[in-house]
Amino acid sequence: MLTSRNESSVIEVYPAVTLKQNGLQFDGYKGAKGIDARQEILNGLLGKIQIDKVDVQEVVQDDNILHAVVCVLAGMDCVDGLCVVMPDKSHMDTVLREGWIWFRAASGIDKQSTRDKNKAHGRKP
Repeated sequence: MLTSRNESSVIEVYPAVTLKQNGLQFDGYKGAKGIDARQEILNGLLGKIQIDKVDVQEVVQDDNILHAVVCVLAGMDCVDGLCVVMPDKSHMDTVLREGWIWFRAASGIDKQSTRDKNKAHGRKP
């Protein structure tokens, strides 16, 4: 359960966007031909999160396991308040129907935390 700064307990993420927004390769890593790309991505992830060395080879061998690791990074971004804020109330019907994918905001945007922005709009993420 995520609890720290944004009060969410469950988030929906998109691994490719999480990779892109964290400055990592985000395409060409799936399937048997993507092993080298997965190794490059993993090298970048190791600078952002701690991964048990016993599992490193499994992450490189299976893009599904890599996705699970990337989801951890997305969760960390969310807890740290680095994700794009949910839209204002005028779009909330769509968000409630379709869901909201949490992803790290691009650099250079207003760094006010997700929780603070959502509180300003009268909603909980």
